[in-house]
Amino acid sequence: MGINVGLSYEEGFSNIYSRYLNTDIGNKLLSIEGISPDKFDRHLQSKKYHKSVNFAKDSVDNNANATGKNPNNYKGEISKAYDKLDGLYMLWDQGRSMYGENVSTDLIESIINGDVYFHDLSLVDIPYCFAVSLQNLMIEGRPWSNPVSLPPKKLKSFMGQAIELMISMASELAGALALADLVYCMTWYVRNEKTSDEDIKDYLQSLVHILGNPFRTGSQPIFSNISLFCRDTYKQLFEELYYPDMTKCTWEEFDRIQRIYSEWFSKGDPSTNLPYRFPVTTINVFVKDGKPVDKESFRYFTKSNLDKGAFNFYLTSESGKLSSCCRLVNDFNLMANLSTFSGSGGMNIGSARVITINLPRIAYKIASKYPNYGNGEFTEKYLEELDIVLDKTKKLLLIHREILKKRISEGYLQFFTRGYMNLDLHLFSTIGHIGIYEAIQVLHKDPISEESSKIITDILAHMKERSLNWSKDLGIGFNIEAIPGESTAYKLAQKDKILYNSSHMIYSNQYVPLTRKSNVIERLKIAGNFERLSTGGAIVFINIGEQLNSPRQMESLCLAAIKSGVNQFTVNYDYGICSEDRMHVSKGGPNQEYCPICGSKICDHLTRIIGYWVPTSTWSHERQIEHKDRDYNQVISI
Repeated sequence: MGINVGLSYEEGFSNIYSRYLNTDIGNKLLSIEGISPDKFDRHLQSKKYHKSVNFAKDSVDNNANATGKNPNNYKGEISKAYDKLDGLYMLWDQGRSMYGENVSTDLIESIINGDVYFHDLSLVDIPYCFAVSLQNLMIEGRPWSNPVSLPPKKLKSFMGQAIELMISMASELAGALALADLVYCMTWYVRNEKTSDEDIKDYLQSLVHILGNPFRTGSQPIFSNISLFCRDTYKQLFEELYYPDMTKCTWEEFDRIQRIYSEWFSKGDPSTNLPYRFPVTTINVFVKDGKPVDKESFRYFTKSNLDKGAFNFYLTSESGKLSSCCRLVNDFNLMANLSTFSGSGGMNIGSARVITINLPRIAYKIASKYPNYGNGEFTEKYLEELDIVLDKTKKLLLIHREILKKRISEGYLQFFTRGYMNLDLHLFSTIGHIGIYEAIQVLHKDPISEESSKIITDILAHMKERSLNWSKDLGIGFNIEAIPGESTAYKLAQKDKILYNSSHMIYSNQYVPLTRKSNVIERLKIAGNFERLSTGGAIVFINIGEQLNSPRQMESLCLAAIKSGVNQFTVNYDYGICSEDRMHVSKGGPNQEYCPICGSKICDHLTRIIGYWVPTSTWSHERQIEHKDRDYNQVISI
């Protein structure tokens, strides 16, 4: 005889869940969301966990960043359904106080049905991602720590406190954490101590290796990010800043440290000959008239990127923009325009939460309502339906901000009271989008045709305009992001298969799917037409199926990306790892079966799943199939 354990939710919320339980379709939707009845059976979940061969792949929320099984992620895994259901309740409860119970119920059903995807539903009452300035650390140390850490006077102390800050702050974030001004802050200590190149490298190496450990909830490494800069982006962000002794940084001092990091990091882990998973490292490049302004820095970083493809490149022609994550762009100017705040927020900026709109879902709805539409009619009807979903997304984001305000007032989110984070001044509310390619396919049209390009532009421009209007009207930063969608991409597709008989297994997070055969120039050109409309970021994966042969080749490829107008790109190799404990690593496509060095069978691959490097054996079933179908260009076609 089983043991029934009740949950004390109010009737209105319980009724939502009950309605889904009463139908076969409803049960399937609950299962995809990770809140079906079996997920609440801790005994069953415990048995599944311990029988699992690959925890990262078999988790309720598949996450390739998760490490192997251990007591930490075990506790999180068997209670995840409870956390997700409680997240839905928090949204419903706050929503009914703001918009009434009927509207709030409709918003919750939009999440379960798959009109939108609420990222990290099990972590509703914390912010999403953040780029933190370490300048506060230089000035005040960590006065809240036990024991108290005074302002660091030596580089060793500073680096130690920076690591401690990352570990503690990561526990209060659902997503990525970036050290955008690490190099700038290090420069002051290096200058004062006359630190040698070898010692600088040792400190940076220690930082990377420590942050690679699974400190986060669920036994994950911190999704850490570091930013590097060309001379012009450096000038815009750092040239007018003062250190505690009222001196300023110089480019030569700054560049010395980031080149030491670049030279070491670009070689990868010497024990495996593979790229480091974290930190995701982004080169910020200022461009003008389709060319990098600082040609010398650009040439250096592209050469460093040749062997491993270790870096992302963010391209900007505007001051006040920084990419400090795998694709999220932080626009300081947009945030500053919303506030009368006259001081400097440093480099502190991020996203309170991302809620993603299922763009194919809207297309399916229009196609079912208006089967004989023309192109103009489709766009008009699509935008009307999009407005309905945008309004729901806005309400959910505002509800979430109110939940954060409550937690801040309770002292639950400590870094808000410590002065590192400010909800109004530092955190965007982000509207994600995914599947624009598949949405156009519902029209039975080629998504990369000129005709389709006009439709895509209209959709994305409409989203951008609405978000900017909300920012102006509400005094809250809203931005648009073409999300990575590690699990979102297939969970939304699964829901559309149930409700609309969709044939797609997974939705694309690129304007040209990674599985579509396309040469590099075509892929870049198409993405360049649309990326400017995603104010919160997008990225192009340039998949290369063999080793680039020369620095000139890498530089030419990166120059082609700049000319295309894309905002962010990465050159992505696929590493084949051979069996029999031979740590031979070769660069080929996902279907490479045998090691070209020793002839033994390739047992695993390593490539970027979204923004970070991870073995494909840890990917979800759907992502593994997608990986096999990814198109990798050969050098001769570049």
